[in-house]
Amino acid sequence: MGNKNYLKILCLFLMLGLLCESAAAQVSGSSGNRIWDANLSQNLTYTWTPQTYSGFYYDLDTGEGSENMTIQLTEGSRSVQRNGLQYETRPIETNFEYGNWGSYQVIGFMAERYFAGYTENSNFVNDDISVISDGQLSKILIDSDDRKSLYTGSSLILEEGYSLNIVEVDVNGNTVWVQLEKDGDVIDNGFLSSNSNYVYETDLGDADDVPLIAVHLAQIFRGTETNAIFVEGIFQISDEYVQIENGDRFGKMEISSTSSSGIIMRNRDSFTLGRGDTVDIMGKLSFVVADSSELRFAPIVEISEPGTYELRGTVHDETFNTTVWTPYNFEGFYYSIDENVSTESLTLTEEISGRSIDDEALVYSTSPALVKFEQESWGSYQVIGFMAEKYFAGYPANTFGNSRSVSVLSDDILAKVLIDDDHKRSMFTGSSIALENGYSLKAAEVDVNGNRVLLELYRDCLLYTSPSPRDVEESRMP
Repeated sequence: MGNKNYLKILCLFLMLGLLCESAAAQVSGSSGNRIWDANLSQNLTYTWTPQTYSGFYYDLDTGEGSENMTIQLTEGSRSVQRNGLQYETRPIETNFEYGNWGSYQVIGFMAERYFAGYTENSNFVNDDISVISDGQLSKILIDSDDRKSLYTGSSLILEEGYSLNIVEVDVNGNTVWVQLEKDGDVIDNGFLSSNSNYVYETDLGDADDVPLIAVHLAQIFRGTETNAIFVEGIFQISDEYVQIENGDRFGKMEISSTSSSGIIMRNRDSFTLGRGDTVDIMGKLSFVVADSSELRFAPIVEISEPGTYELRGTVHDETFNTTVWTPYNFEGFYYSIDENVSTESLTLTEEISGRSIDDEALVYSTSPALVKFEQESWGSYQVIGFMAEKYFAGYPANTFGNSRSVSVLSDDILAKVLIDDDHKRSMFTGSSIALENGYSLKAAEVDVNGNRVLLELYRDCLLYTSPSPRDVEESRMP
């Protein structure tokens, strides 16, 4: 669908008056929203669950989640007292991607997913193995049912320096000889037939004979010129693990209980949710606090590694009959937590019948809102969230000395906000500030009295010689 069609849909929403729902209409009380806001009459004892916060591990297929965090606030105070923040997590059963292997246990810990153990439902183990009961957590590196083709002399590349080498296929094409390498050294080997599993077991800390790697060999093909081996299931956990025990501290939290049934942590010391602060809680988990006189804050997970990450709103299920999603319960929508500005909502206007949503029963709406420039002396400008991205919508009257208001939205235009900051920078005669989209601003000359500076605007090394970039006379940058 082209931009014009998107804009037509946007205008239709606005014409119909389907404007963003008030935040006060959201799920409130003891749980439901990611953002806690003192103005929403939410309980002072408040809980984030996997269904309400996408940072916590949640299996959408089974509806099972592992982590919960509960805070105890005090009316009119920004302080969280000792033991006022409790985090708990428990192992849950989840299916292998390769369905014939059954299931295993996972556990969320500090907003990351870990392997907790094998159970009687794990088909390639003989006995239950609980690494969490030994206070150990290991990352799940691979869980895949992708079909892969291998050949004699080739290798299946795994994580952490492991590879499974295809050494030789027997003359009848019934058996393949494989070798497992770690950092170039052969550490295991075996002979496999079609529709069989290669399983590498090793001791993992205090846990003995833990299957670290499992590979399902689906089929062996022996040809006149080449041999092919088809792999259809791979599972690998890390041989490096997190060791936990009672009394261990992670950020502001301390482990008070650990067993095969789960982990409980509480804050050892009191802490303050200060205006504009980002309060580190544990691991990658923090609280971001609005720079506002009213207390408003939310959990966030620091993401520094490249990859694809899930942003999920509050779940619609038997517990949470969610029918409206706004930035309070879906962090994918545009939201300024400092100014409490939001523009987008997604609304189910009718009950879901089975798995079907009727025509026009799911409504997305958005409307422009004023936000302050980071350089506050400039006043405000209009933004609008559209399909979970932030766009510029216009200027109110008297912005930058212009007595008229400007609305690009009314002209069916949406433009990205590329820069909005008040950082102080130093410029010297002849130097430039690099802007976005190929623009730069050059300090060309300072007058003899040092009162004024001649600034030149360039785009892609071309100088706009007239006062306005809209004019077309250009000259080459020296």
